[in-house]
Amino acid sequence: MSFDLFFVSRERAFQQPSRQGGAETLGKIAAKYGGEFGKTFSVKLADENWLEFNCDADGGMLPLRRWDEQRAEVIFDLLKGCGWVAVSPQPPLTVFSCADSADVAAEIITDAPHETRVVQSSRELFEALEASFGGWAGYRDQVVKGV
Repeated sequence: MSFDLFFVSRERAFQQPSRQGGAETLGKIAAKYGGEFGKTFSVKLADENWLEFNCDADGGMLPLRRWDEQRAEVIFDLLKGCGWVAVSPQPPLTVFSCADSADVAAEIITDAPHETRVVQSSRELFEALEASFGGWAGYRDQVVKGV
């Protein structure tokens, strides 16, 4: 069971040609955290857990089981460096961007109720997702404990 965060490139969302160098950018971001990018993006975090997911230059889906500032920092770097937006499916559906206005980010989802958040730092991203992740974690704990 995981809190899934979906990434999509602006180019893919707006059906434009993909940016060149996407794999190179993913590799540089992974290397910044002592990790690597091949078929998966993987970095080992300070808590000795791995942040790992399948992706390409157009995006991917990241299953999160923990939420902290280091994970937010990596995700913010991915949003910024790759030109991605992140979509959190937890109600309310939220689009996160660090490069676009809320109006541009909102164009990605047109057929479902949603909100958009433009974040300027990993700290802002951490705070923005903390409540959604906490709500999911509470539900997970009920299911796992059978409460």
